[in-house]
Amino acid sequence: MSVKSFVRAARDNVANATRSATRLPTNAVKQVAAADSDDEETVPSPPRPRPTIPITTEHAFSTGLLGTLGVLAALVLGGAVVNSIAIITYIGAALFLAIGLEPVTSKLVQFKFPRPLAILTVFVGFLAVAAGIVLLIVPTAIAEGQALFAQAPDLINQIRDTEWFAWLNEQFQGSINDLLTGVMAFFRDPQQWLTIAGGVFTVGAGIATGIFAVFTVTVLTLYFMASLDGIQRASSLLISASRRPRYMRIVTRVRENVGRYMISQIMIALINSVCAYIAMSIIGVRFAVILAPLVFLLALIPLIGSILCMILVTVVALLSGPATAIAIAIYYLIYMQVEAYLLTPKIVQRAMPVPGIVVVIAALLGGTLMGILGALIAIPLAASVIMIIQELWIPRQDRR
Repeated sequence: MSVKSFVRAARDNVANATRSATRLPTNAVKQVAAADSDDEETVPSPPRPRPTIPITTEHAFSTGLLGTLGVLAALVLGGAVVNSIAIITYIGAALFLAIGLEPVTSKLVQFKFPRPLAILTVFVGFLAVAAGIVLLIVPTAIAEGQALFAQAPDLINQIRDTEWFAWLNEQFQGSINDLLTGVMAFFRDPQQWLTIAGGVFTVGAGIATGIFAVFTVTVLTLYFMASLDGIQRASSLLISASRRPRYMRIVTRVRENVGRYMISQIMIALINSVCAYIAMSIIGVRFAVILAPLVFLLALIPLIGSILCMILVTVVALLSGPATAIAIAIYYLIYMQVEAYLLTPKIVQRAMPVPGIVVVIAALLGGTLMGILGALIAIPLAASVIMIIQELWIPRQDRR
Protein backbone atom coordinates (compact mmCIF):
# COMPACT_ATOMS: atom_id res chain seq x y z
CA MET A 1 0.00 0.00 0.00
CA SER A 2 1.32 3.42 -0.95
CA VAL A 3 1.69 6.25 1.50
CA LYS A 4 -1.10 8.26 -0.20
CA SER A 5 -3.53 5.34 0.12
CA PHE A 6 -2.68 4.93 3.81
CA VAL A 7 -3.20 8.63 4.54
CA ARG A 8 -6.55 8.68 2.70
CA ALA A 9 -7.80 5.60 4.64
CA ALA A 10 -6.76 7.14 7.97
CA ARG A 11 -8.52 10.41 7.10
CA ASP A 12 -11.75 8.53 6.26
CA ASN A 13 -11.58 6.62 9.55
CA VAL A 14 -11.23 9.86 11.53
CA ALA A 15 -14.17 11.43 9.69
CA ASN A 16 -16.41 8.40 10.40
CA ALA A 17 -15.45 8.43 14.08
CA THR A 18 -16.28 12.15 14.32
CA ARG A 19 -19.72 11.67 12.77
CA SER A 20 -20.42 8.76 15.15
CA ALA A 21 -19.40 10.91 18.11
CA THR A 22 -21.74 13.70 17.08
CA ARG A 23 -24.68 11.32 16.73
CA LEU A 24 -24.07 9.61 20.09
CA PRO A 25 -25.59 12.33 22.36
CA THR A 26 -28.85 12.34 20.40
CA ASN A 27 -29.23 8.60 20.67
CA ALA A 28 -28.23 8.71 24.33
CA VAL A 29 -30.86 11.36 25.00
CA LYS A 30 -33.49 9.25 23.33
CA GLN A 31 -32.47 6.22 25.36
CA VAL A 32 -32.53 8.21 28.59
CA ALA A 33 -35.97 9.61 27.71
CA ALA A 34 -37.22 6.13 27.01
CA ALA A 35 -35.80 4.93 30.30
CA ASP A 36 -37.46 7.85 32.11
CA SER A 37 -40.80 7.04 30.50
CA ASP A 38 -40.45 3.44 31.60
CA ASP A 39 -39.58 4.48 35.16
CA GLU A 40 -42.06 7.37 35.30
CA GLU A 41 -43.92 5.88 38.23
CA THR A 42 -40.77 5.39 40.30
CA VAL A 43 -38.69 8.48 39.46
CA PRO A 44 -40.59 11.76 40.08
CA SER A 45 -39.98 14.60 37.69
CA PRO A 46 -38.33 17.70 39.13
CA PRO A 47 -40.78 20.51 40.04
CA ARG A 48 -41.19 23.28 37.53
CA PRO A 49 -39.90 26.63 38.66
CA ARG A 50 -42.70 29.08 39.42
CA PRO A 51 -42.73 32.27 37.43
CA THR A 52 -41.73 35.28 39.43
CA ILE A 53 -42.61 38.92 38.90
CA PRO A 54 -39.56 41.06 39.44
CA ILE A 55 -40.08 44.28 41.36
CA THR A 56 -38.07 47.05 39.84
CA THR A 57 -38.14 50.82 39.85
CA GLU A 58 -38.04 51.04 36.09
CA HIS A 59 -41.82 51.53 35.76
CA ALA A 60 -42.58 52.71 39.29
CA PHE A 61 -44.91 55.51 38.20
CA SER A 62 -47.02 53.24 35.97
CA THR A 63 -47.23 50.57 38.67
CA GLY A 64 -48.25 53.08 41.34
CA LEU A 65 -50.83 54.65 39.02
CA LEU A 66 -52.42 51.29 38.21
CA GLY A 67 -52.47 50.36 41.91
CA THR A 68 -54.10 53.67 42.82
CA LEU A 69 -56.72 53.27 40.10
CA GLY A 70 -57.48 49.76 41.41
CA VAL A 71 -57.97 51.06 44.94
CA LEU A 72 -60.21 53.89 43.68
CA ALA A 73 -62.29 51.43 41.65
CA ALA A 74 -62.72 49.23 44.73
CA LEU A 75 -63.79 52.25 46.82
CA VAL A 76 -66.30 53.35 44.18
CA LEU A 77 -67.71 49.82 43.94
CA GLY A 78 -67.96 49.56 47.73
CA GLY A 79 -69.71 52.95 47.93
CA ALA A 80 -72.17 51.86 45.23
CA VAL A 81 -72.98 48.70 47.18
CA VAL A 82 -73.46 50.67 50.42
CA ASN A 83 -75.73 53.19 48.71
CA SER A 84 -77.75 50.38 47.13
CA ILE A 85 -78.12 48.33 50.30
CA ALA A 86 -81.85 49.12 50.52
CA ILE A 87 -82.49 47.88 46.97
CA ILE A 88 -80.33 44.81 47.62
CA THR A 89 -82.41 44.13 50.73
CA TYR A 90 -85.64 44.43 48.73
CA ILE A 91 -84.31 42.00 46.12
CA GLY A 92 -83.20 39.53 48.78
CA ALA A 93 -86.56 39.71 50.58
CA ALA A 94 -88.49 39.26 47.32
CA LEU A 95 -86.35 36.30 46.23
CA PHE A 96 -86.71 34.73 49.67
CA LEU A 97 -90.51 35.13 49.57
CA ALA A 98 -90.71 33.74 46.04
CA ILE A 99 -88.70 30.65 46.97
CA GLY A 100 -90.73 30.29 50.16
CA LEU A 101 -94.00 30.29 48.22
CA GLU A 102 -92.64 27.85 45.64
CA PRO A 103 -93.72 24.66 47.55
CA VAL A 104 -97.34 25.84 47.54
CA THR A 105 -97.10 26.62 43.82
CA SER A 106 -95.63 23.18 43.14
CA LYS A 107 -98.49 21.53 45.02
CA LEU A 108 -101.04 23.37 42.86
CA VAL A 109 -99.15 22.33 39.73
CA GLN A 110 -99.37 18.71 40.91
CA PHE A 111 -103.16 19.19 41.13
CA LYS A 112 -103.21 19.93 37.35
CA PHE A 113 -103.11 23.72 37.72
CA PRO A 114 -101.29 25.48 34.87
CA ARG A 115 -98.17 27.04 36.34
CA PRO A 116 -99.20 30.68 35.52
CA LEU A 117 -102.58 30.09 37.16
CA ALA A 118 -100.91 28.43 40.16
CA ILE A 119 -98.54 31.38 40.58
CA LEU A 120 -101.41 33.87 40.32
CA THR A 121 -103.51 31.88 42.81
CA VAL A 122 -100.72 31.68 45.39
CA PHE A 123 -99.79 35.34 44.98
CA VAL A 124 -103.37 36.60 45.25
CA GLY A 125 -103.96 34.33 48.24
CA PHE A 126 -100.83 35.64 49.94
CA LEU A 127 -101.91 39.25 49.38
CA ALA A 128 -105.44 38.47 50.58
CA VAL A 129 -104.14 36.92 53.82
CA ALA A 130 -101.77 39.84 54.42
CA ALA A 131 -104.50 42.40 53.73
CA GLY A 132 -106.97 40.54 55.94
CA ILE A 133 -104.52 40.50 58.83
CA VAL A 134 -103.84 44.22 58.42
CA LEU A 135 -107.56 45.09 58.23
CA LEU A 136 -108.23 42.93 61.27
CA ILE A 137 -105.41 44.36 63.36
CA VAL A 138 -105.21 48.06 62.44
CA PRO A 139 -108.67 49.17 63.68
CA THR A 140 -108.23 47.20 66.91
CA ALA A 141 -104.69 48.53 67.32
CA ILE A 142 -105.89 52.12 66.89
CA ALA A 143 -108.70 51.64 69.41
CA GLU A 144 -106.42 49.90 71.91
CA GLY A 145 -103.74 52.55 71.40
CA GLN A 146 -106.21 55.33 72.13
CA ALA A 147 -107.37 53.46 75.22
CA LEU A 148 -103.76 53.04 76.31
CA PHE A 149 -103.07 56.76 75.98
CA ALA A 150 -106.26 57.61 77.84
CA GLN A 151 -105.72 55.13 80.68
CA ALA A 152 -101.93 55.39 80.96
CA PRO A 153 -101.96 57.86 83.90
CA ASP A 154 -104.39 55.68 85.87
CA LEU A 155 -102.34 52.56 85.11
CA ILE A 156 -99.16 54.31 86.28
CA ASN A 157 -100.85 55.37 89.49
CA GLN A 158 -102.00 51.79 90.06
CA ILE A 159 -98.40 50.60 89.61
CA ARG A 160 -97.22 53.19 92.14
CA ASP A 161 -99.66 51.87 94.72
CA THR A 162 -98.38 48.29 94.58
CA GLU A 163 -96.04 46.88 97.24
CA TRP A 164 -93.46 45.55 94.79
CA PHE A 165 -93.10 49.02 93.22
CA ALA A 166 -92.57 50.60 96.64
CA TRP A 167 -89.86 48.04 97.44
CA LEU A 168 -88.19 48.48 94.05
CA ASN A 169 -88.30 52.28 94.30
CA GLU A 170 -86.73 52.11 97.75
CA GLN A 171 -83.91 49.91 96.49
CA PHE A 172 -83.09 52.40 93.72
CA GLN A 173 -83.48 55.45 96.01
CA GLY A 174 -86.54 56.92 94.28
CA SER A 175 -85.25 56.82 90.70
CA ILE A 176 -88.03 54.44 89.59
CA ASN A 177 -90.66 56.93 90.75
CA ASP A 178 -88.94 59.70 88.76
CA LEU A 179 -88.96 57.44 85.71
CA LEU A 180 -92.70 56.84 86.00
CA THR A 181 -93.26 60.58 86.41
CA GLY A 182 -91.47 61.18 83.12
CA VAL A 183 -93.50 58.47 81.42
CA MET A 184 -96.73 60.03 82.71
CA ALA A 185 -95.70 63.44 81.38
CA PHE A 186 -94.95 61.86 78.03
CA PHE A 187 -98.39 60.25 77.77
CA ARG A 188 -100.08 63.50 78.76
CA ASP A 189 -98.41 65.19 75.76
CA PRO A 190 -98.73 62.82 72.76
CA GLN A 191 -97.26 65.49 70.47
CA GLN A 192 -93.86 64.46 71.79
CA TRP A 193 -94.11 61.36 69.58
CA LEU A 194 -93.56 63.61 66.57
CA THR A 195 -90.63 65.30 68.30
CA ILE A 196 -88.97 61.96 68.96
CA ALA A 197 -89.67 60.80 65.41
CA GLY A 198 -88.13 63.95 63.96
CA GLY A 199 -91.21 65.91 63.00
CA VAL A 200 -94.18 65.55 60.70
CA PHE A 201 -92.05 65.62 57.56
CA THR A 202 -89.83 62.78 58.78
CA VAL A 203 -92.85 60.69 59.75
CA GLY A 204 -94.44 61.30 56.34
CA ALA A 205 -91.21 60.40 54.55
CA GLY A 206 -90.95 57.20 56.60
CA ILE A 207 -94.51 56.22 55.69
CA ALA A 208 -93.83 56.92 51.99
CA THR A 209 -90.62 54.87 52.13
CA GLY A 210 -92.49 51.98 53.75
CA ILE A 211 -95.20 52.04 51.08
CA PHE A 212 -92.55 52.10 48.34
CA ALA A 213 -90.72 49.18 49.96
CA VAL A 214 -93.90 47.10 50.20
CA PHE A 215 -94.81 47.85 46.57
CA THR A 216 -91.27 47.06 45.34
CA VAL A 217 -91.03 43.78 47.23
CA THR A 218 -94.51 42.77 46.01
CA VAL A 219 -93.67 43.38 42.34
CA LEU A 220 -90.28 41.68 42.62
CA THR A 221 -91.82 38.69 44.39
CA LEU A 222 -94.34 38.21 41.58
CA TYR A 223 -91.57 38.52 38.99
CA PHE A 224 -89.34 36.01 40.74
CA MET A 225 -92.21 33.55 41.20
CA ALA A 226 -92.84 33.63 37.45
CA SER A 227 -89.15 33.51 36.49
CA LEU A 228 -87.50 31.06 38.91
CA ASP A 229 -87.42 28.20 36.40
CA GLY A 230 -86.22 30.50 33.62
CA ILE A 231 -83.48 31.97 35.81
CA GLN A 232 -82.35 28.48 36.76
CA ARG A 233 -82.22 27.31 33.14
CA ALA A 234 -80.44 30.48 32.00
CA SER A 235 -77.81 30.16 34.72
CA SER A 236 -77.20 26.53 33.72
CA LEU A 237 -76.02 27.71 30.29
CA LEU A 238 -72.93 29.13 32.00
CA ILE A 239 -71.98 25.57 33.04
CA SER A 240 -70.42 23.03 30.71
CA ALA A 241 -72.96 20.67 29.10
CA SER A 242 -71.63 17.61 30.93
CA ARG A 243 -72.21 19.22 34.32
CA ARG A 244 -75.61 20.82 33.68
CA PRO A 245 -77.77 17.91 34.94
CA ARG A 246 -75.89 17.85 38.23
CA TYR A 247 -76.08 21.65 38.50
CA MET A 248 -79.84 21.63 37.89
CA ARG A 249 -80.29 18.91 40.52
CA ILE A 250 -78.31 20.83 43.13
CA VAL A 251 -80.10 24.14 42.47
CA THR A 252 -83.49 22.40 42.64
CA ARG A 253 -82.57 20.90 46.01
CA VAL A 254 -81.44 24.32 47.27
CA ARG A 255 -84.79 25.81 46.25
CA GLU A 256 -86.65 23.00 47.98
CA ASN A 257 -84.59 23.42 51.17
CA VAL A 258 -85.24 27.17 51.35
CA GLY A 259 -88.94 26.70 50.61
CA ARG A 260 -89.37 24.02 53.27
CA TYR A 261 -87.52 26.18 55.78
CA MET A 262 -89.81 29.14 55.08
CA ILE A 263 -92.95 27.04 55.49
CA SER A 264 -91.65 25.47 58.70
CA GLN A 265 -90.72 28.85 60.23
CA ILE A 266 -94.14 30.30 59.36
CA MET A 267 -95.82 27.28 60.96
CA ILE A 268 -93.77 27.65 64.15
CA ALA A 269 -94.48 31.40 64.33
CA LEU A 270 -98.21 30.86 63.70
CA ILE A 271 -98.43 28.24 66.46
CA ASN A 272 -96.59 30.60 68.81
CA SER A 273 -98.90 33.49 68.01
CA VAL A 274 -102.15 31.51 68.33
CA CYS A 275 -101.09 29.86 71.59
CA ALA A 276 -99.93 33.21 72.99
CA TYR A 277 -103.26 34.85 72.11
CA ILE A 278 -105.21 32.04 73.80
CA ALA A 279 -102.99 32.21 76.91
CA MET A 280 -103.20 36.02 77.11
CA SER A 281 -106.99 35.87 76.77
CA ILE A 282 -107.29 33.29 79.54
CA ILE A 283 -104.82 34.96 81.91
CA GLY A 284 -106.24 38.43 81.26
CA VAL A 285 -103.35 40.25 79.56
CA ARG A 286 -104.45 43.52 78.02
CA PHE A 287 -103.91 44.37 74.34
CA ALA A 288 -103.81 40.68 73.35
CA VAL A 289 -105.07 41.50 69.85
CA ILE A 290 -102.12 43.85 69.25
CA LEU A 291 -99.56 41.56 70.86
CA ALA A 292 -100.50 38.43 68.88
CA PRO A 293 -99.31 39.77 65.47
CA LEU A 294 -96.15 41.15 67.09
CA VAL A 295 -95.51 37.72 68.59
CA PHE A 296 -95.87 36.20 65.11
CA LEU A 297 -93.31 38.59 63.63
CA LEU A 298 -90.85 38.13 66.49
CA ALA A 299 -91.21 34.35 66.39
CA LEU A 300 -89.88 34.35 62.82
CA ILE A 301 -86.46 35.35 64.18
CA PRO A 302 -84.36 32.22 64.69
CA LEU A 303 -83.05 31.26 68.14
CA ILE A 304 -84.14 34.34 70.09
CA GLY A 305 -87.65 34.86 68.69
CA SER A 306 -89.47 33.12 71.54
CA ILE A 307 -87.34 34.88 74.15
CA LEU A 308 -88.21 38.27 72.66
CA CYS A 309 -91.89 37.30 72.63
CA MET A 310 -91.76 36.36 76.33
CA ILE A 311 -90.07 39.66 77.25
CA LEU A 312 -92.58 41.74 75.26
CA VAL A 313 -95.68 39.97 76.58
CA THR A 314 -94.41 39.94 80.18
CA VAL A 315 -93.62 43.66 80.16
CA VAL A 316 -97.07 44.51 78.78
CA ALA A 317 -98.68 42.12 81.30
CA LEU A 318 -97.24 44.23 84.12
CA LEU A 319 -99.97 46.76 83.28
CA SER A 320 -102.46 44.18 84.55
CA GLY A 321 -100.49 43.42 87.69
CA PRO A 322 -97.44 41.39 88.74
CA ALA A 323 -99.47 38.20 89.16
CA THR A 324 -100.55 38.39 85.51
CA ALA A 325 -96.97 39.01 84.40
CA ILE A 326 -95.68 36.05 86.41
CA ALA A 327 -98.42 33.78 85.00
CA ILE A 328 -97.67 34.69 81.38
CA ALA A 329 -93.91 34.32 81.99
CA ILE A 330 -94.50 30.81 83.39
CA TYR A 331 -96.61 29.98 80.33
CA TYR A 332 -93.83 31.08 77.98
CA LEU A 333 -91.20 29.12 79.89
CA ILE A 334 -93.29 25.99 79.39
CA TYR A 335 -94.04 26.82 75.76
CA MET A 336 -90.36 27.36 74.92
CA GLN A 337 -89.54 23.88 76.21
CA VAL A 338 -92.33 22.39 74.08
CA GLU A 339 -91.14 24.34 71.05
CA ALA A 340 -87.47 23.40 71.51
CA TYR A 341 -87.97 19.69 72.18
CA LEU A 342 -91.18 18.87 70.29
CA LEU A 343 -92.16 21.38 67.60
CA THR A 344 -88.74 22.29 66.21
CA PRO A 345 -87.47 18.69 65.82
CA LYS A 346 -90.77 17.62 64.26
CA ILE A 347 -91.18 20.55 61.86
CA VAL A 348 -87.94 22.41 61.20
CA GLN A 349 -85.40 19.58 61.50
CA ARG A 350 -87.53 17.29 59.35
CA ALA A 351 -87.89 19.99 56.70
CA MET A 352 -84.20 20.93 56.65
CA PRO A 353 -81.77 19.18 59.01
CA VAL A 354 -78.99 21.53 60.12
CA PRO A 355 -76.55 20.98 63.02
CA GLY A 356 -77.27 23.16 66.03
CA ILE A 357 -73.87 24.88 66.04
CA VAL A 358 -74.33 25.80 62.36
CA VAL A 359 -77.72 27.34 63.16
CA VAL A 360 -76.22 29.47 65.94
CA ILE A 361 -73.24 30.68 63.89
CA ALA A 362 -75.33 31.35 60.75
CA ALA A 363 -77.99 33.27 62.67
CA LEU A 364 -75.38 35.41 64.45
CA LEU A 365 -73.47 36.22 61.25
CA GLY A 366 -76.61 36.90 59.23
CA GLY A 367 -78.12 39.10 61.94
CA THR A 368 -74.89 41.07 62.28
CA LEU A 369 -74.53 41.67 58.53
CA MET A 370 -78.15 42.26 57.43
CA GLY A 371 -80.30 42.43 60.56
CA ILE A 372 -83.48 40.36 60.89
CA LEU A 373 -83.60 39.56 57.16
CA GLY A 374 -80.04 38.30 57.33
CA ALA A 375 -80.86 36.07 60.31
CA LEU A 376 -83.82 34.60 58.40
CA ILE A 377 -81.82 33.95 55.23
CA ALA A 378 -78.61 32.75 56.89
CA ILE A 379 -79.91 29.38 58.10
CA PRO A 380 -81.27 28.11 54.73
CA LEU A 381 -78.11 29.42 53.07
CA ALA A 382 -76.02 27.47 55.57
CA ALA A 383 -78.09 24.35 54.89
CA SER A 384 -77.62 24.86 51.15
CA VAL A 385 -73.85 25.20 51.58
CA ILE A 386 -73.77 21.98 53.62
CA MET A 387 -75.76 20.20 50.92
CA ILE A 388 -73.42 21.48 48.16
CA ILE A 389 -70.39 20.30 50.15
CA GLN A 390 -71.98 16.87 50.52
CA GLU A 391 -72.76 16.70 46.79
CA LEU A 392 -69.50 18.08 45.36
CA TRP A 393 -66.60 18.38 47.76
CA ILE A 394 -66.87 15.15 49.79
CA PRO A 395 -67.27 12.81 46.73
CA ARG A 396 -64.27 14.51 45.09
CA GLN A 397 -62.16 13.93 48.19
CA ASP A 398 -63.31 10.31 48.39
CA ARG A 399 -62.07 9.65 44.83
CA ARG A 400 -58.52 10.77 45.68
